[in-house]
Amino acid sequence: QTYNASDDESVDVVPSAPNLTITKTVKDSSDDEGADDRWDAGDTITYQYVIKNDGNVTLTGVTPVDVGPTFNGQAATGSLGAFVLVGSNPAVYTVELAPDATATFEAVYTLGKLDVYHAADIHGLDDEAKKLVVNEATSKGIKPDESVHEDEDKSTVAFALSPTPAISLVKTAVLNDVGEDDDKAQVGETLTYTYTVTNTGNVPLEGISIAYIH
Repeated sequence: QTYNASDDESVDVVPSAPNLTITKTVKDSSDDEGADDRWDAGDTITYQYVIKNDGNVTLTGVTPVDVGPTFNGQAATGSLGAFVLVGSNPAVYTVELAPDATATFEAVYTLGKLDVYHAADIHGLDDEAKKLVVNEATSKGIKPDESVHEDEDKSTVAFALSPTPAISLVKTAVLNDVGEDDDKAQVGETLTYTYTVTNTGNVPLEGISIAYIH
């Protein structure tokens, strides 16, 4: 005679809970493209992104998400470079992160000419906060089921970019010699003055005029 027995046991499985956090900072800035101590198109801002896997599953293809800074509320006109894992050689652009693991990326933003104009508050806005270079970043990765996890955690950093107004003037004179006097000024002859004004700063100037000193 045959006897059969059975037993059941259940094990609770923790549900998948992917989660990323990101901290963004300004690591370095360089204003040496143009004049010393002045911001110009071509100067750079290096952003650093520290991403941590705060979830309970491993994520692959982890990378920052950043569309670039705004300047005094205006969209960027320069270019943000690739997100590169710090210390990688050759460059690595995405990583696999196990729970509690972190990764640090960097990206370099190169200023466009209008970025400097916008950040200089040329429209006379009073809100000091609007005079900053503001940038927001998030992060994303690929879950074990191969779907994309776009995290809502945000990190915002503000960077001050100061205007440097400057102007130069070159004055020349030409004698309108109408007599045969070997270029010597005589009564009744005239001098024509030419004033060449150059904006040597990094922001536009309005209402330019020549001031006479008597």
